[in-house]
Amino acid sequence: MNSQRKMVYMQKIFNPRSSNGLSTLNKENFNRIMLESTNKAISAIEGPVKEKHVRRLLIGSYQSESGAFFWVHLPVVKLKENQIVCWKFCHVLHKMLRDGHKQVLISSHERRQVLLDCGNMWRHVESGYGQLIYKYCTLLYNRINFLVRNPGFPNDLKLTDAQLDEVGDNDPNVFFDLSCEIFDALDDILGLQEAVLTKMNSKGMNSMSNSGRCHLAPLVACIQDSSLLYDYSVKILFKLHGSLPPSTLEGHRSRFLCQHKAVKDFYINCSGLQYFRTLIQIPHLADRAPNFLIASDLKQHVAPQVIMISNAERESPDELLVNFDDDGNESSSTRDQSECNLASESQAQEHLNSMQSLQESSTSLSPDPFQPEPVHVISTADTTDSIIKNQERNDERIHELELIIEQLKSDLELEKSEHQATKAKLQSDLDAAQEEIKKIRRELSNLTHQKISSKNAYDKLMEECERAKHDNEISQVAMKKMVKELSELRSQHSVDQDLARNAQVQADTREADLLATEMNEIDQIIKLATRKIEELSENSRKVETGIKLQVNEKISEVCTNLMKAVKNLIAQSRLLQREIVNLGPGQAGKEEKHKLKSDWIDGLVSAANRVAISARSLVDAADRVMSGQGKLTELSAAANEIAAANTQLVVASRVKANRDSEKLKLLEGAAKQVNQCVSNVVDASRVCAELIDRQTDDIDISSLSLHQTKKLELETQVKLLELEQELNKERLRLGLLRRKHYEEEEAQMGETSTTQNKNESKA
Repeated sequence: MNSQRKMVYMQKIFNPRSSNGLSTLNKENFNRIMLESTNKAISAIEGPVKEKHVRRLLIGSYQSESGAFFWVHLPVVKLKENQIVCWKFCHVLHKMLRDGHKQVLISSHERRQVLLDCGNMWRHVESGYGQLIYKYCTLLYNRINFLVRNPGFPNDLKLTDAQLDEVGDNDPNVFFDLSCEIFDALDDILGLQEAVLTKMNSKGMNSMSNSGRCHLAPLVACIQDSSLLYDYSVKILFKLHGSLPPSTLEGHRSRFLCQHKAVKDFYINCSGLQYFRTLIQIPHLADRAPNFLIASDLKQHVAPQVIMISNAERESPDELLVNFDDDGNESSSTRDQSECNLASESQAQEHLNSMQSLQESSTSLSPDPFQPEPVHVISTADTTDSIIKNQERNDERIHELELIIEQLKSDLELEKSEHQATKAKLQSDLDAAQEEIKKIRRELSNLTHQKISSKNAYDKLMEECERAKHDNEISQVAMKKMVKELSELRSQHSVDQDLARNAQVQADTREADLLATEMNEIDQIIKLATRKIEELSENSRKVETGIKLQVNEKISEVCTNLMKAVKNLIAQSRLLQREIVNLGPGQAGKEEKHKLKSDWIDGLVSAANRVAISARSLVDAADRVMSGQGKLTELSAAANEIAAANTQLVVASRVKANRDSEKLKLLEGAAKQVNQCVSNVVDASRVCAELIDRQTDDIDISSLSLHQTKKLELETQVKLLELEQELNKERLRLGLLRRKHYEEEEAQMGETSTTQNKNESKA
């Protein structure tokens, strides 16, 4: 029961299915177990690293999806104080890089400076593991950099032929550089194994002693790496000889031949050691190296296969029942976990068999009633009771073991299903990565195209700069000539200015008379319009009665007020115009004073004329409405025209006026009064329309039949459509009239300007 409680305890620590992440308690237990495993794996005792401690660290890397915890616990271990500790650290790191989670590489790459520091410190120690540590640290440092530079390689270096082609992108240049990196990695491995075996031979060490096993243990991982790197180098060299001339690869062939002999001797030397016979099946290389000049030799090449022999060391189920969660689920880690579960199941089965044997033996001790009882077999009653109790205990133990076996079987099935799911996820991730590679290639192609386009644009810009430089030189010559002509024109301009001043003085008098005449005519128009409104009001009082009289009185009142406001506006405009004309040179300047006499006066006269015309239109509309021949909407439209003309007059007067002028403020006040009167006219039109509408008798539809109602509805719709059509026609007509008005106004202004120019020329 103690072992069962321990198994449950370990499952609570490592089982990732209990929650999405480790709780605070599980993190504390995790860190404690990882620290304990690190200290035990990297101990100062001379001997090989125990697999169970390394396995816990590997499982921890998958559980935390990182190798950072391993580096965090390193300061506790004295790497720079003990050679054996540093040597074991290198061995454990090598196994973590090979079989741990893929993120172990990232964590190790960030802290790879530790390897350089340890190697540089121990390289100066001739005795012990000093030189071996330096070579091992160099190997691991270069291995980390190799995997980072070539992300297509997994941490355990296992690739299929198709994956190898993807790593090289089927590019001879990439394969050429990759082969050089593989040769360098093989040189590091061969240098380490040569130093280890040379030292053992010089010291006469036994491979099965603690010291010998401590020296030889890291070479197991070196054999695994070298077999893969040797196979890749052969395949890459055959690819290169199919794309490049043999003379270019002469150096590669020479280097490969040397490494072929060294790797072959390495495997032969290790095969003769008893230590490796119990751990690994070492491959043998052919005596003759492949001939890369003959392409058919590739078919005869057999990749060296390294087979790991099952570990003879038995671990208890309490130590092996550890579950982990691995998003990547590397195949080697899944296999280790399955082996742990199978080992536990096998041991439980052994316990079950032993219990069954014990039960059979206890049963055989029971007396047989059909045989005579020998004297030496007769037992006492106490002995029989003891056997029965033992049998009961054995039955209970068998039942417990059967429950454990069932639990182990269910865990194994669950691990298998998780492995299948992880495999599918990895395939999905692989497909996504391939799509990302294609996308990056397309982006690279686009960038190359953009670079070429940028270069063409740069060349074109340089040509334009050259042309601009040439044009600038020509412009400088022309500028000098222009300066000379400008000086001559200035002298001529001074004479023309004197003549223009004399002509302007004469034109001012004519323009002032013209402006006064125009403004007087506008005053007369406004007075006539006001008188006309009053006459209409008097006639309406004599003829109309009731609602009609009320409507006419309302229209007469608002129109009379509007005419008075317009009359006041014209008067204020005339006063402001006189002030502007009489401005002295100190305010507007002599030239400015003469200049405003033309354009500004034309604008002012045009605005005043528009006010007068709009007032006349208002009177005509009021006449038609009061006589019953027009509509109230005509009155509103005429009032809005007065508002627009009012705005134009104010703007024309404000152009040359002083901002602080009191007369300008009076003009603006008069304009506001006009706008208010226009608003009153519009409101009165609306109110009068409502009065007229209310006067209309409502239709009595209570006595209408269905047919009559439908007929009346259709007639109403027809009338509505006719009114809409008439409205659209009137809008079109309004647009045409406005355009005609603007054209005539521009033509009149043009004739006035032409007349003034002729008068000036005559003067």
